[in-house]
Amino acid sequence: MNRGLTDLLRVIAVTCIVYNHTIWPDYVAVAGPDATLWHHACAWLNQAGKASVLFFLFLSGFAFGAHPMNRSFNSLHFFKNRALRILPPFLIALTIGFALRVAYHPEEPHGPLRFLRGLLTGSHWMHLYFVSLLVYLYALFPLLRRLRANRANAILLTIPLFIYMALFDLPRGALMYFGLEAAPDFFAGWQALHRQLVEIISPFAQTWLQYAVYALPTFVFGLWASQIRTSEQTHRSMRFALLGGALIVAFALVLLDFYSGLGLGIDADTSGRVWRPSVVLYAMVAIALLFNMQSNPRGPIIKRLSRASFLVYLFHPYIIECGYGLPISLRTALVIVLSWALALGLNFLGTRYPNIGLFLGEGDRRPARPAAGAELPANAASLAG
Repeated sequence: MNRGLTDLLRVIAVTCIVYNHTIWPDYVAVAGPDATLWHHACAWLNQAGKASVLFFLFLSGFAFGAHPMNRSFNSLHFFKNRALRILPPFLIALTIGFALRVAYHPEEPHGPLRFLRGLLTGSHWMHLYFVSLLVYLYALFPLLRRLRANRANAILLTIPLFIYMALFDLPRGALMYFGLEAAPDFFAGWQALHRQLVEIISPFAQTWLQYAVYALPTFVFGLWASQIRTSEQTHRSMRFALLGGALIVAFALVLLDFYSGLGLGIDADTSGRVWRPSVVLYAMVAIALLFNMQSNPRGPIIKRLSRASFLVYLFHPYIIECGYGLPISLRTALVIVLSWALALGLNFLGTRYPNIGLFLGEGDRRPARPAAGAELPANAASLAG
């Protein structure tokens, strides 16, 4: 997988996320009694882009694992680079989200401790949790890079995920839906155990346990995938066709899982979330397909868009807030266009004026750099670049 392809994938994936967040009111209406063909079309497109978050986690690990910095790795330089790239614009987005929460929910407790909790969990706005999650993975990177790629470590990484799936995910998906018909007593007991666990464990703990068991192995498998050296392969076209067919089947399973959740009476948000087994399978097949692609869509435009995509992710929800009241189709188009326009404008200012760039995530590009091989590339294929 080459840098040009990962840059393009990041641009597409961020655009999918912006679309999903903008279309959200019509997407969740698919579970209602008045759902129309439009709502189902929104749901299909939403589910088609669900693997975007897993792509970013995998590609973050892949980019860091493949980078020459590993030949003379320096933890201090790594943390400095990531802090300059991520934290300043993240703090700006977090502060905007905190201010809006205060304005929208004045009855809630607010103060320094509440702001700090939002900093640690990204909870001040719907999307910022993922940046906090990335920060924790980056903090673990000096240790994770030492983890050898072997079967024993792969099993250790995935055991918590399979346990979580069995207790929390599968009781809400297609397996439970069809299982209640095939063996009602057994699967009803399984579902009852699931409900008990949900009542015992706090929503906050469930949420971050979910993030951990999905994100950690995805990130590490990206690290390990960067160590794979592929030689010239024969029958590439046949393999590509088979993977393309597998991707269609995997997406069909994602839709089956989604609609099965709706059939169980579960809301569209929970039924269609990122963190579920069918989406993992869908993402894995898509990644395998990308590894078999030979194209390298490089160029200054792709590189610029890729670099700006982190700002798109951070600030697009606040543009969505400004667009309520407009027809959904017009709002979606405007939000996507304006999010990219704002991000590119900020990126231009940040690269043109270094002092401004310090606040916009361009501090890692300042002239004073650490020793060769210690810094990260400007276009590392992660969400933050």
